[in-house]
Amino acid sequence: MKIKNNKRTVMWSNLCFLIPLIIPLNRQLYLYSLVITAAVVASFVYHVRPSPLRHLIDRITALTLILSNLILFAITSFYSIYFLVVIILVITAFYFFKVATHRYYIYHAYWHFLSALITTTSLIAYLTY
Repeated sequence: MKIKNNKRTVMWSNLCFLIPLIIPLNRQLYLYSLVITAAVVASFVYHVRPSPLRHLIDRITALTLILSNLILFAITSFYSIYFLVVIILVITAFYFFKVATHRYYIYHAYWHFLSALITTTSLIAYLTY
């Protein structure tokens, strides 16, 4: 199946965050669920109708989610196999984030997918600590 390089691809890639959203809701981590929800909604809204303000909000919520993931590791341990997996995923995600110029929608969809994996791995590390 060939993935199309269009706007809908990156918008639908936000669905990757459903699993890392359901897990904290199930574990009553409501603030973390709110951060994930804010990042997904901001991303979706920005990709539907881009504007400088929406781009700023998208960046702020994405950075808040990244910080939240780091806080989970600060609470648990930076010396775990989960953190090593996250480091590998972060390097891969930033590769797609930086090369997303000529095939932006596909590579940015990969960024969303890898970000959801990073968030899920951070949650697993926290919940199994």
